[in-house]
Amino acid sequence: MTSTRSSTNEEPDTDEKNTNQDDTKNEGQDKLDNLLLNLRTIAEIKDFDKLRVTSNDLKIDQTWIPSITRWYYADGRDNSLTKIGEVLEETFKYIETIKNNTYDNANRDIQRILVGLTTAIKGIECLKITYKKDINVITRLNLYIEKINMKVNELNSAINILPVVT
Repeated sequence: MTSTRSSTNEEPDTDEKNTNQDDTKNEGQDKLDNLLLNLRTIAEIKDFDKLRVTSNDLKIDQTWIPSITRWYYADGRDNSLTKIGEVLEETFKYIETIKNNTYDNANRDIQRILVGLTTAIKGIECLKITYKKDINVITRLNLYIEKINMKVNELNSAINILPVVT
């Protein structure tokens, strides 16, 4: 006699469970990749560069006349600073997710994020030069640097990595 499922409350078979776990891993990897992309974009900012904000990403404005492009797309400095803050907050939340749900590559992913955060500071410092006459922007950027440094120190002590001297 063959058995069939008589209830929808039964556990999914092993293949379904594995598929769901793979989907969750892929979503997590996509999220990590997006965060690292944005952190690396921040790190690549040079003196006097301006940022553009797209739906999920930060981009360095490399058009011929950045001020007109940014005006047309309503990409002012406030949008850029808000997006940087969002990227940092998402990164910090993702770090907590990693710390709470350990998995095989958790340490590697935290180290990748650490590198992204520490290199992002360089780009934020360049934005301070770009907006040196706007004290409100400078203050926000200093706050972001302070938050990054606090998180980097916390992570370094959590995974026992000695700080990199630059």
